[in-house]
This record gives sequence, C-alpha cells and structure tokens, in this order.
Amino acid sequence: VFVVCEDDAPNPGPNRQTGVEAFDVVTIDITDPTFTVGPAEGVNTAGYSFTVTYTLDEGGTCYGVAVLTTDTQPTTAAQVIAGHDGDDAAAASAAEHTEAD
Repeated sequence: VFVVCEDDAPNPGPNRQTGVEAFDVVTIDITDPTFTVGPAEGVNTAGYSFTVTYTLDEGGTCYGVAVLTTDTQPTTAAQVIAGHDGDDAAAASAAEHTEAD
C-alpha cells in the first residue's frame, strides 16, 4: 500500500509530502465466501480486505493505492494521487479521504 498526504493550505498550497509512504499488508482470510442462493452480483467475493488508518495534524487529504505484487510500485506522489501504479496504469485499488480542520 502506498500513501501520500497533503494539507488544505490556501494558495500557493497545498503542501504535499514529497515522498511516497509504503507499507506491506498481508491479509489472513483468503477463502472466498460461499453463496447458496442466487448469483453474487455486486458483492466483494475476493475474501480479503483491510483498512488504512492515518492521523493528520491539520485539515487535508490522504490518497492511497494498493497494487498487486506483480505490478510496478508507484514512486511519485503524482502517481498515487492519480490512482496509478508505477507504470501509470490504474492501480488495483485507489482511494482518497479528506479531513477538515
């Protein structure tokens, strides 16, 4: 998982981290759920998930991407903010969250 944060400072802001924070996530449950009635349309059947927790000391936005181990890791803040991997292709998953002051 790769994360970049920026504050909500007015122009000439925002002030953005210059580097990309990276950390590994290993999920325990790799068994898909079983559905006995009807198709599992629109349901996450991957069998794993995780939550990234962060704290900002001021208002701002954090952006994050998760990439497969076979994908190239993002190395720039611009790639993470765009939701891309290191090859500028769409990451397996991308999210952003804004915190108010």
